[in-house]
Amino acid sequence: MADEKKNKIRKPGAVRRPGMGRQTNPFIDRTRMIDRAEEERRAGQERRSGVMPNGENASYTTGIHTGFSSNAQSPDTGIRRVSPRYTENIENDVEDFGDTEIHRVQFGAVDDPETHPVRSDKSEYVPREDVTVLHIREEAPAQAAGNANRENKSANVTGTDNDAAEGGAGSGVLKKKRSKRNKSVLKQQKVTVDEYKFHKKMKRRRRRTVLILLIVLLTVGLTIAAGYTVYTFVVDHFDNEVSEDSIIIDIYSEQKFRVEKGETTKSLSQRLHKAGLIKDERIFRFLSKFYGYDGQYNAGTYTLSGGLSYEDIMYILSGTPETVRVTFPEGFTTEQIATRLENNNVCTAEAFLKAVDTADVSSYEFLKGADLSGRDHRLDGYLFPDTYEFDVMAKPEDVIYKMLNRFNEIFRPAYYEQLEKTGLTLDQVVILASIVEKEAKLDSDRAPIAGVFYNRYMYGGEELKVFQSDATVRYAYRRATGKDLDHNLSEELELDDPYNTYVYPGFTPGPICSPGEASLIGALFPSNHTYYYFVARVDGSGGNIYSHTYEEHLQAIKDIANYVPPEDNPGDEDPDD
Repeated sequence: MADEKKNKIRKPGAVRRPGMGRQTNPFIDRTRMIDRAEEERRAGQERRSGVMPNGENASYTTGIHTGFSSNAQSPDTGIRRVSPRYTENIENDVEDFGDTEIHRVQFGAVDDPETHPVRSDKSEYVPREDVTVLHIREEAPAQAAGNANRENKSANVTGTDNDAAEGGAGSGVLKKKRSKRNKSVLKQQKVTVDEYKFHKKMKRRRRRTVLILLIVLLTVGLTIAAGYTVYTFVVDHFDNEVSEDSIIIDIYSEQKFRVEKGETTKSLSQRLHKAGLIKDERIFRFLSKFYGYDGQYNAGTYTLSGGLSYEDIMYILSGTPETVRVTFPEGFTTEQIATRLENNNVCTAEAFLKAVDTADVSSYEFLKGADLSGRDHRLDGYLFPDTYEFDVMAKPEDVIYKMLNRFNEIFRPAYYEQLEKTGLTLDQVVILASIVEKEAKLDSDRAPIAGVFYNRYMYGGEELKVFQSDATVRYAYRRATGKDLDHNLSEELELDDPYNTYVYPGFTPGPICSPGEASLIGALFPSNHTYYYFVARVDGSGGNIYSHTYEEHLQAIKDIANYVPPEDNPGDEDPDD
């Protein structure tokens, strides 16, 4: 009993080998197993020599372990019983067979007498519960003969043991043998909780060490790879500097790309990626900072194409944007300006005309006092005609601001002083200048023509306040029909349109064109005369005939109608014609 208590296993601290049932952890105390291996080797040698550790003779075979002792006899029947110690030896001997395949029959009744190795006859079979049978598939030749003798001796005891097995004593012996055998095996494999925790801690430490080494190696590898990549970029950058000659634009995949004013590198990279010009936005942003292009991109339009490197694109976008030079002659209407902008790929005519009526122009002083309502386009007459250089695919608002800025430059402070002397508003001066722009053919006629309209407006009677300008009739005709008038005025003079100065007195609702600087000066400084009429000459000189009264004006018209051009000098003709 004392031995059993001493060998009693505390289950929470035990660790079992695989195959021994429920396992709390697969850990094995290897140090203690080495010491036990030596003990088991010596015990095996003693058993093979036929001497047990207590001095008794061992009766066993590689085929069957009966383990009978000469004095192990039942007090009632005299039947020999299996010694628990030898039952334990049987298990140890099984381990000594090494790789030999062994079929183990557990303690209990054997149901098939034909397969029972102890019985040699096929007489009535009595189940046994106290014999351990070990089937060995392969046996050495020397062991086969010994096994046969041992089987014969075991057969003599079989009948007696079967009789005893009918009682309840056999079951008790069986349980005791099993208990001792299990305790013997588990005792050798018992590991204390402290040892388990220690070895588990060491195992975690070893794993952590391996993980740290792997991380260090990975970090070193990535550092080397990154360093090599950076070195390659730097060497390639300085050995192959980008220039205009080194950049080749593919004409089949080229496209216009515009950089907006104040646009960030992040927004620029996103639009480039969306347009299919770069593969990675982050690489573009990184290289922009690495090469020093970040914040150096200029607003404007550029031509890019597929196949360009990141640095090629950066070089192009940080250079001078593409521009187009556009000239607007004096006398162009707002519609004509829009059409020319579209023809030169600056912006579409529709977008420009929309921006003319919606752009924010509150910062321009010369527009604050003007009544811009009731005219075809809000900024008619103020889009100063000149030669400009616009960005390709420019914003319509940028085009408008540039033309308004030019008007502001032309209309000098001295002009505002003269404006007060005329008694006209700035908007009336611009309207008058637009009529002069269309009526005058010579610069010398601008001030006199302006003087005629000025006299009519300031000093004329009700009948003279009607300007009767043919240019306004032509403009009204175009508004009504969308076509230019290609013949002399007749019935068109009665066209009911607010821009028809034959019908409506005073100034038109708005300028009929964009006047140049000469016409603006003529309107600001009209000639001081008393003429109220004028008619254009037909002799090719481009001048006009001015009249004080309507009778003089009718005579001038008659003289022009009766004008006969001089005949060509016959001596100037080519004799070959």
